[in-house]
Amino acid sequence: MGVRIFLGLMVLLHMSCGDSSGAKSGVQEDGIEVTVSVPAGTSWTDMDSGYLPSPANIAYHKGSPVLILSDAISEGSDLRVKPIAVAQISEDSKVQHYVIAIPSEARARSMDVTTFSDFITKYSSAKWIVEQYLLSRNGMGSATLVSWEDDTYVTKKLWDTQ
Repeated sequence: MGVRIFLGLMVLLHMSCGDSSGAKSGVQEDGIEVTVSVPAGTSWTDMDSGYLPSPANIAYHKGSPVLILSDAISEGSDLRVKPIAVAQISEDSKVQHYVIAIPSEARARSMDVTTFSDFITKYSSAKWIVEQYLLSRNGMGSATLVSWEDDTYVTKKLWDTQ
């Protein structure tokens, strides 16, 4: 229990070192605001491949798709989410960054995950499902995994907020 509190405080301390201007484009302590474009369980694909419905809600932030791990959320709904990971996938010779996020409000979460470490250890099967979906959604062999990164990559590299 003490370790969880310590890690939680470290995450909060890390997040507090960022931009405090309140700008919507940056990752704030309570996450970022997004609008759901594709609810979980509905089709999301760049091609009419007839692939499986999305296992996550989809939104966009600064041009990157944000996959929100939670129960289905209605299209057009606004909510705050906390990025926990990035899947870098090579598609058509370009690397696409897929941000994996959870709702900022704990009661809206369907998994007890708040960090990349939680995601890859406690929910490794969910990570595998997301990864396989992203690799296969536009056809077998159309994409390859480049890497998985943690939330620090989102704030420092991808969205350049710190």
